[in-house]
Amino acid sequence: MPGTFDDLTMRAFDIAEEVGGPYRPVLALLTDCISADHGREELRQRRGASFKQLAYIAGMARFTKEERQEWYGIAEFIPLSERHASHLIDRLKKGAR
Repeated sequence: MPGTFDDLTMRAFDIAEEVGGPYRPVLALLTDCISADHGREELRQRRGASFKQLAYIAGMARFTKEERQEWYGIAEFIPLSERHASHLIDRLKKGAR
């Protein structure tokens, strides 16, 4: 299991390559998600992403019902942090996908 935020981010890229499909471009949006060393952002990178965040990402990415179920499993397997999820939401809102 990866130990640092940067390790988790790298793991997300590795898993994106393995699973491909619609998850790959979404997880690729983490390329500019850098770690924080203090404050609220540092706390957010130590907490797991919420189901609500993951569902919002799935909706924005227009995942099918089946893809959503797989997405939740992928996010748990990585595991994505609250900060990762927030970054993905911000990037998807800006139309980065």
